[in-house]
Amino acid sequence: MVFTSSEIETCRVTEIILYQDDIIELSADETYVIMSNNPKVIHINYNNFHRVVKVGNKVNINRRTIHLVCTDIVGAVVVCKVLKGGTVLSGSRVHLPGIPVDMPALNDIDKRVLTFAVESGIDIIFAAYVRDETTVNEIRQFLGPAGKHIMICSEIENLQGIVNIDEIIKASDAIMVARLDLANEIADEKVFLAQRSIISKCNVVGKPVVCTTHLLESMMYSRIPSRSESTDIANAIMNGVDCVMLYHETALGDYPVATVKQAVAMCKQAEPAIWQKRMVMDLSKKIQAPIITTHALAAAAVEISFSSLASAIVITTASMKSAHLLSKYRPKCPIIAVTRNENQARQAHMFRGIIPLLYKDQREIDWKKDLEKRVYFGINFGRKRGFIRPGEPVVIVTSSVQGSGFADKMRIVYVTKHISHGTECIC
Repeated sequence: MVFTSSEIETCRVTEIILYQDDIIELSADETYVIMSNNPKVIHINYNNFHRVVKVGNKVNINRRTIHLVCTDIVGAVVVCKVLKGGTVLSGSRVHLPGIPVDMPALNDIDKRVLTFAVESGIDIIFAAYVRDETTVNEIRQFLGPAGKHIMICSEIENLQGIVNIDEIIKASDAIMVARLDLANEIADEKVFLAQRSIISKCNVVGKPVVCTTHLLESMMYSRIPSRSESTDIANAIMNGVDCVMLYHETALGDYPVATVKQAVAMCKQAEPAIWQKRMVMDLSKKIQAPIITTHALAAAAVEISFSSLASAIVITTASMKSAHLLSKYRPKCPIIAVTRNENQARQAHMFRGIIPLLYKDQREIDWKKDLEKRVYFGINFGRKRGFIRPGEPVVIVTSSVQGSGFADKMRIVYVTKHISHGTECIC
């Protein structure tokens, strides 16, 4: 669920058409806006607007379709000159490039949305316009014990988010690079630098990272993407993103299904081009000794999957944390993660390479027998999908004892022609 935390926007505006060189007023003072005789007064929902904006600062409305520059500040009124005109409606986003703002992390509407998320069993919240860790911490605190299962993905859409990216990554469960809004805050030529930096930081700590907006924009009105878009998606994948997310292309475009198919095709072509072994080496160098057992096992399992040319890594897991670690080290083969936890299975789709399988059979009294059934369940899935074939090696990662809480055992098995264990697969 997309959760739009507090952002600056226009309110109570019917329709105002702005032309180049017009002089307009922006104010959070509702009384002034109502009493003013000026037809070009725009009400802003940010009370400190006149305090943070200085003369000479740029103000953008509707994602840079309208450009303003502040020429004067009179009390609580910000006077601006129109550099590029357009139509302003109620709810239009207002951007202050490079200007730190102090909007509250949560307002009353936000709290109602979060309450709905908890009551509805939402798995992932995409928090927009996250500026620092305070926003993430307040969201998590409000969700409370009832919402502790919800994954928080922080959207980086402003300069403050870039400046505070390290603390935001630490506080969040995942990160989204929203390039369209980032371009409203920083120069266009610097967006790719911000994107690559954020992706690298997330890769190092093993947090999933999503790239979105302006991926296949040309396919809103065409069945064929531009060549630059194909290269853009490929580069994002090779840089280390876990997911790409379409935006206007599927929400407003004429060819949503064709667009999704094209994105899938591009991802499939780009993934084999990644030099995974070099990526694993680079990530491993970032880890300081002594290494935690779970991290060491994950890195070793991925290394063995390279050496043995394994068709897949099959892991049985309750919390998915061990599967997340395997994903961090970017194996070339799929990670089949077998779990009984529905919430964790759905969330695992955020992590690169993980194919979560929901195992619904009743638990066996004999724990080892139950464990082997889950392993074969994963192998059977790979065989039915065609990427695990008889005679090929598969790396198996499991717990050595019941209730250990993490995977600490690894072995290699060679798939036989007939596997009778396991049941139908659910993914």
